[in-house]
Amino acid sequence: VALGGVAHKPWRSREAEKLLKGQQPSPQAFGAFADALLAEAVGQGENDFKIPLARRTLVAVLTEATSGARAA
Repeated sequence: VALGGVAHKPWRSREAEKLLKGQQPSPQAFGAFADALLAEAVGQGENDFKIPLARRTLVAVLTEATSGARAA
Protein backbone atom coordinates (compact mmCIF):
# COMPACT_ATOMS: atom_id res chain seq x y z
CA VAL A 1 0.00 0.00 0.00
CA ALA A 2 1.43 3.37 -0.95
CA LEU A 3 0.03 6.89 -0.96
CA GLY A 4 0.91 9.41 -3.63
CA GLY A 5 0.30 13.14 -3.53
CA VAL A 6 0.72 13.48 0.23
CA ALA A 7 4.50 13.85 0.40
CA HIS A 8 7.46 14.58 -1.84
CA LYS A 9 7.57 10.87 -2.76
CA PRO A 10 5.15 7.93 -2.39
CA TRP A 11 4.55 7.14 1.29
CA ARG A 12 4.81 3.48 2.26
CA SER A 13 5.43 1.54 5.48
CA ARG A 14 6.15 -2.16 5.27
CA GLU A 15 5.88 -2.27 9.08
CA ALA A 16 2.31 -0.94 8.91
CA GLU A 17 1.52 -3.41 6.14
CA LYS A 18 2.48 -6.26 8.48
CA LEU A 19 -0.54 -5.31 10.62
CA LEU A 20 -2.79 -6.46 7.78
CA LYS A 21 -1.25 -9.92 7.39
CA GLY A 22 -3.48 -12.63 8.77
CA GLN A 23 -6.29 -10.19 9.59
CA GLN A 24 -9.84 -10.48 8.36
CA PRO A 25 -10.70 -7.46 6.21
CA SER A 26 -12.56 -4.93 8.35
CA PRO A 27 -12.76 -1.18 8.83
CA GLN A 28 -11.18 -1.69 12.28
CA ALA A 29 -8.16 -3.54 10.85
CA PHE A 30 -7.81 -0.96 8.10
CA GLY A 31 -8.08 1.87 10.63
CA ALA A 32 -5.29 0.37 12.75
CA PHE A 33 -3.19 0.02 9.60
CA ALA A 34 -3.87 3.62 8.57
CA ASP A 35 -3.02 4.88 12.06
CA ALA A 36 0.32 3.04 11.97
CA LEU A 37 1.07 4.22 8.44
CA LEU A 38 0.36 7.84 9.32
CA ALA A 39 1.83 7.83 12.84
CA GLU A 40 4.83 9.93 11.82
CA ALA A 41 2.96 12.17 9.39
CA VAL A 42 3.36 15.88 10.10
CA GLY A 43 1.32 18.55 8.39
CA GLN A 44 2.73 21.86 7.27
CA GLY A 45 -0.17 24.02 8.43
CA GLU A 46 -2.05 24.59 5.21
CA ASN A 47 -2.03 20.86 4.41
CA ASP A 48 -2.84 19.43 7.84
CA PHE A 49 -6.14 18.21 6.42
CA LYS A 50 -4.28 15.58 4.38
CA ILE A 51 -3.58 13.37 7.38
CA PRO A 52 -7.18 12.63 8.40
CA LEU A 53 -8.14 12.64 4.71
CA ALA A 54 -5.51 9.97 4.02
CA ARG A 55 -6.80 7.88 6.93
CA ARG A 56 -10.41 8.05 5.76
CA THR A 57 -9.38 7.32 2.18
CA LEU A 58 -7.30 4.30 3.15
CA VAL A 59 -10.09 2.78 5.23
CA ALA A 60 -12.70 3.42 2.52
CA VAL A 61 -10.60 2.15 -0.38
CA LEU A 62 -9.39 -0.97 1.43
CA THR A 63 -12.94 -1.72 2.61
CA GLU A 64 -14.27 -1.36 -0.93
CA ALA A 65 -11.42 -3.38 -2.43
CA THR A 66 -12.12 -6.29 -0.09
CA SER A 67 -15.91 -6.17 -0.17
CA GLY A 68 -16.29 -7.89 -3.52
CA ALA A 69 -17.81 -4.75 -5.02
CA ARG A 70 -17.45 -4.47 -8.75
CA ALA A 71 -16.72 -1.26 -10.58
CA ALA A 72 -19.52 -0.09 -12.85
